[in-house]
Amino acid sequence: MMKSKKNRYRILAIILIPLVIICIVLLLMAFLSLRNITDQTTSEISLSIAEYDYHLRAEPTTLQEELFDELTVALNAEEVDDELCAELVVENFVADFYTWTNKHGQYDIGGMYYVYSAQKTNIYNEARDGFYKNINNAINEYGQDEVLEVETVEANATKLSSGYDLVDSDGASLHYSDAYNVDCSFTYKNNDMDTSGLSTRQSYIVIRDAETGRYEIVEAMGETYEANE
Repeated sequence: MMKSKKNRYRILAIILIPLVIICIVLLLMAFLSLRNITDQTTSEISLSIAEYDYHLRAEPTTLQEELFDELTVALNAEEVDDELCAELVVENFVADFYTWTNKHGQYDIGGMYYVYSAQKTNIYNEARDGFYKNINNAINEYGQDEVLEVETVEANATKLSSGYDLVDSDGASLHYSDAYNVDCSFTYKNNDMDTSGLSTRQSYIVIRDAETGRYEIVEAMGETYEANE
């Protein structure tokens, strides 16, 4: 009888110990992922539009500085032009997301200040494992100053007459009456890294939160190719 109990305990231990280890590893991975996102959105900031939670990263490119200044002016205007703000939010996102010359590696994802807050973790993870997957190799091969950098960007917004509907993480349906389709095109600087296979045209959906007044990108349409080495 004692031997039977010992065998049962031994079997339980064999089953439970790996499960506990797996749980610890998964929790650690989730913590590190969240910390990486938090670090990217709370550090390395040179300027902020605090009431909208928009930030300009440290060591911005000239284009990023200019676009952030334009967004600041547009948001502080006596009569805010919603379409202009939607365009500038997309332009600021594109100028940061598709630029690698001021990034520190695969976990430093640009443009996260401008995306829909509830989707930020998913967008970050997809970008890290997709477009940013080869950034470290590219920096090692070409040098920090010769990888991707957006040189020009132009966006055109059109208000969606029917608004925009989405489902939140709790399954509740949300409707945004202020929603905009924003078509965007951009060019890269002529650096050593080859950009011929990269998309330079993208369309986005931007919503304006009625409570906070914040403009956020909720959807991207078009092709965003992985950047090869």
